[in-house]
Amino acid sequence: MPEALAWYALLGPGVVGLLALLREGRPGARTLVLIMGLIAALYAVVEGNVGTFYRHRAQFQLLMLIPIGIGLGEVRPMLSRFRQRLALGAPARVLKSRSRPGRSQAR
Repeated sequence: MPEALAWYALLGPGVVGLLALLREGRPGARTLVLIMGLIAALYAVVEGNVGTFYRHRAQFQLLMLIPIGIGLGEVRPMLSRFRQRLALGAPARVLKSRSRPGRSQAR
């Protein structure tokens, strides 16, 4: 079960990585997306239940590791910029809300 949780956590960066691959026009990106789409469509038609798909998912996961790696590289700078904005913006908001002109401090 922990493997499945890690896989689900990496699906978001995988989608970001797929979009980055297609946006940048890297060689072989369209081929990778086409193969992944064909495998997903084939599994949707052939697999009879979720248990069978769960056992055969390794073929799809191997291909998905490429966009996951690129997506993690794209997401990491986004998160650090977000953290910097939060760290820089939080004290200013606190000071701004406490020092309003025309309001008394005691209520």
